[in-house]
Amino acid sequence: MTASVKVALAGISGFGDAYLDAILSNGREWGLDLVGVVDTVPQRCRRLQELKEREVPVHATVQSLFASAPVDLLMIATPIHQHAPQTCFALGQGANVLCEKPLAGTLEDALRMLACSREARGFVGVGYQWSYRQADRWEE
Repeated sequence: MTASVKVALAGISGFGDAYLDAILSNGREWGLDLVGVVDTVPQRCRRLQELKEREVPVHATVQSLFASAPVDLLMIATPIHQHAPQTCFALGQGANVLCEKPLAGTLEDALRMLACSREARGFVGVGYQWSYRQADRWEE
């Protein structure tokens, strides 16, 4: 049997709700193990009670998350100014990153993320949900 992918989500309200819905609904059948979530104001999450019932640890920082569990993939749906520091930290810990758009708020942050990804063994992907809709695909 294939080992599960240890995933974590930074940002569990706002657009993070969409990630959380998918993970909590289908994660096990997709081979995902939700090892923790990060949010500075977790009470805004509409599925917080379910996270507690499933005993998913809630952390205030990505540093706390990584100190408590191994993470293969960190999905980031936090405010834009947090994307660069959270991405670079996760890469430095050996994790892969899926960062919600926009990648960064400044060119300087985007270049810092690029430099971190070049030094890391993990990858950085950018979640752009519309690129998978039939209406948005370019087909000849």
